[in-house]
Amino acid sequence: MRGLSDPRLQGMVSVQEVRMSRDLANATVVVSVLPTDRARLSLSALRSAAGFFRAHLREATRLRVIPQVEFELSEATSVAQEEIP
Repeated sequence: MRGLSDPRLQGMVSVQEVRMSRDLANATVVVSVLPTDRARLSLSALRSAAGFFRAHLREATRLRVIPQVEFELSEATSVAQEEIP
């Protein structure tokens, strides 16, 4: 995404799923990160940039309510991290 430059954001980040609350006020974005040893660092960067993503949504959409954005690692990434010695 243009404009997001955080040195903690490393590797390839893929959005696996987006879960919205019934009232559309909250969005949980499930991501996977490769290589998996960069996952926690990249997740920290995404969480810090949540306001940036909300602002981008506000500009790019015509939603009445801009959701709070939260990020979490996919289970596959979490399991892969546990298997790394």
